[in-house]
Amino acid sequence: RPTITEVDRAILSLKTQRKKLEDQEKLLNVRLVRHAEVASQLAREGRRDRALLVLRKKKLNEKQLSQLHGLILNVEEMLSNIETSKKQSVVFAALQSGTEALKQLQAQVKLEDVQRLLEDTAEARQYQEELQTLLGQQLT
Repeated sequence: RPTITEVDRAILSLKTQRKKLEDQEKLLNVRLVRHAEVASQLAREGRRDRALLVLRKKKLNEKQLSQLHGLILNVEEMLSNIETSKKQSVVFAALQSGTEALKQLQAQVKLEDVQRLLEDTAEARQYQEELQTLLGQQLT
């Protein structure tokens, strides 16, 4: 059963907050439409003072909506940063694991053994060349 980490809790909290902010955004958008309709209706009825009051409320709601967009953007940015950090953490762990595996493999092959192998190979090649030279000479 997977354990719930503090990172998981933080992500859940941010997503919950984002949902609440988006719900508030929808509500404010509905209010803005309603304010525009009411102000228009009041203006048609000649109730100019009342229409101006509704338009001021609309202006206030527009300001709130703008602030809300900033908050939503901040939450989205934080979620994105957390996801990026999680990916970086996984990559870091994989690189550490790869480095350890590389060290283990390198420990199996010692430099002295490789040098000895190369020397032996060079000697064998030289011997083969001498053999071919001798065998390539004409018998007299």
